[in-house]
Amino acid sequence: MKLIAHLFTGIVLTALVAFASAPAYSQAEIDPDHFELPGAGNAEPAKTARAAPTHYSGKFTLPYAVQCNGKKLSPGRYSVSLSTEGKTGKATLNQRGQVTKLVGTVHKNTKKAGADALLVDHSGKKAILSALRLSELDVVFDPQLQDSSANMSARMETLPLKGSKR
Repeated sequence: MKLIAHLFTGIVLTALVAFASAPAYSQAEIDPDHFELPGAGNAEPAKTARAAPTHYSGKFTLPYAVQCNGKKLSPGRYSVSLSTEGKTGKATLNQRGQVTKLVGTVHKNTKKAGADALLVDHSGKKAILSALRLSELDVVFDPQLQDSSANMSARMETLPLKGSKR
């Protein structure tokens, strides 16, 4: 009888050890601040902050003909509609029903740029519409104009935008 009791106790203890052991947790659950994933150092950081789209409407007057992206803009009154998303700005110029669409690159202004305006470059014999400047950003149409806020030389003229809405 003692032999059966010892055998039964041994089987019960073995079963308890095998099936009722304390659970083990991985390092991620114990100390998540120090858990490293394989290849985690090679991953690029996620870009969650994205520039909000900007919409702009206004009017301006061209006192003379200008060139922009290979298009000739005649003198006269224009309305402008601009939308930006990310690094691309799309402007629609309308003069008496004649629509001109322009695409440019958006540059954020780090300093106060002043009033909203068009930047016209008077280099050579042609006047070139180089950029549209708003208080918080520049939309650059001339690929040779790298930074319109730093490149305000004597050859650049600013034409004011009026009645703007954002």
